[in-house]
Amino acid sequence: MTNSSEHLSKTTCLVIVFNNFVYTRRFILPRLKKIFLNYGFRGMDRVYEEIETIYKRVDEQLLETVQTEYLRPFLHRLEARMYSGRFDWATHMRVTAVKDYVKHIILDLARVHAEIYSISSQLVFLVLSRILSTLVNELVKLYSNINQFSKAGSMQACLDIIALQECLGRCMENETSNKLKTLITQIPEAAENIKSKALTDMLNVFLKQMQPYSIAFRDVLQQ
Repeated sequence: MTNSSEHLSKTTCLVIVFNNFVYTRRFILPRLKKIFLNYGFRGMDRVYEEIETIYKRVDEQLLETVQTEYLRPFLHRLEARMYSGRFDWATHMRVTAVKDYVKHIILDLARVHAEIYSISSQLVFLVLSRILSTLVNELVKLYSNINQFSKAGSMQACLDIIALQECLGRCMENETSNKLKTLITQIPEAAENIKSKALTDMLNVFLKQMQPYSIAFRDVLQQ
């Protein structure tokens, strides 16, 4: 007989284990402490604190492992997707839409969201915010390596970053969101581009196209 766990992905198994630890720490341990105290056991506060410390450490280790497993394909493909088709920020001539690397980030995160949500909605923000924190840090590094922007390249960068912020802002910690906002200000002619009707029109088209996927992020419970 085939074990049902054989059909689960590695990330799904990790999230299930992580969810079990989180649930135990939040609900089972306090309940056990109360039961032992009701039966007159002494020294439970110290025992509980030690167990809580252990569970916190394991929780963090599990979260880091989950984050790493989900991030691996993102980081592996991000730069290649950004520069697909020999794209060059310095010679880019015309902006027509948000670049595909942004779409891939949103679509891939939507799949991550679905997998985690199927196990626990309470973990969605926790995991997605960690993933996005690392992704945004990587984007900041990639953009900092760009030596020159054409006028169109500058608008393209602003459009891409704003699109990412608009679609995934609810899944970000404030620090991550602020990094994106700071990144935009470092793009040449950013203030002019942000006010551009052309950019606004392309952004609205993109948001409409991505609505079937980005709508899932609207229900993310920020913690």
